[in-house]
Amino acid sequence: MTTLYHHQPVLLDYIVKNLLPNRDLIVDATLGEGGHTLAFLEKNKHVICFERDKQILAKAKNRLKNYNNVQYINQNFSNINCLTEKYSKKIDLILFDLGISMFHYRESQRGFSFYNEEKLDMRLDENKVSAYEVINFFPEEDLANLFYRYGEEKKSRLYASRICNFRQQQKITTNRELCDIITGGKKWNKKKIHPATKIFQAIRIHVNDELSHIEKALQNTLPLLSANGALAVISYHSLEDRIVKNFFKTVLPIKKQINKYRLKKEDSNELYNNCYSAETKIILADKKELQQNKSSRSAKMRILYKNAQQ
Repeated sequence: MTTLYHHQPVLLDYIVKNLLPNRDLIVDATLGEGGHTLAFLEKNKHVICFERDKQILAKAKNRLKNYNNVQYINQNFSNINCLTEKYSKKIDLILFDLGISMFHYRESQRGFSFYNEEKLDMRLDENKVSAYEVINFFPEEDLANLFYRYGEEKKSRLYASRICNFRQQQKITTNRELCDIITGGKKWNKKKIHPATKIFQAIRIHVNDELSHIEKALQNTLPLLSANGALAVISYHSLEDRIVKNFFKTVLPIKKQINKYRLKKEDSNELYNNCYSAETKIILADKKELQQNKSSRSAKMRILYKNAQQ
């Protein structure tokens, strides 16, 4: 298949300028097409990459074939703890870019988007349950709950009802069929978000168990960070960002509790964790990037630092 697209790495300029200096051993937990890793290798960094999708991993390897300081691991990033024995307290930067690559939308032919007529699949690896099974065999109530929970879709019950009514006549096999059912056959005003966007998001998250993998992965990162090491996570919707935000809260100083109980810092070891600090603001794309890369519009990056004395 001819390669037509490369996913543009989000917030790359900020990462290269602010996170790479004095950091040499990097984990790119979400390799994708290799955009971030390419920039790291060009700066003579050593990069360890995780990618669960064999197809896009092969594409990234070909793109990065001229570089030697790179190691590939074909696993879900939730297994990042496989590095602990060899790299405990040695990783200088761990990056998670939680977005789905443009490759999956435009080239994978697994029904992630509305661009072409494709089979309903949405699997990022060899999971047994595909989008086809979810749409055609989940009970109506379960579908509605799924759309509401993972898509935050207010019309979840309406769309679940439409799907179940349609599949009584025939199975839903393609992404376009599913789109037409959701829209009720009405034309999509391209100036607005497609009505099926949240439904597709919900199905994809469920099929790939995305949120639980994020939670597990974040818990496994801390033992890997070196002194002055950084953990950077780019999220694209509120479900992802909420997980990252809550995780950061668990490891940052609990100043509110200290004030509440009027404790001195030295007397509050159980409440006050001074091992980590965080970037004071969420990092967003600047005006230039927003103009060049539409994918950056919803990107939010949170950064956690391991303090040097640790």
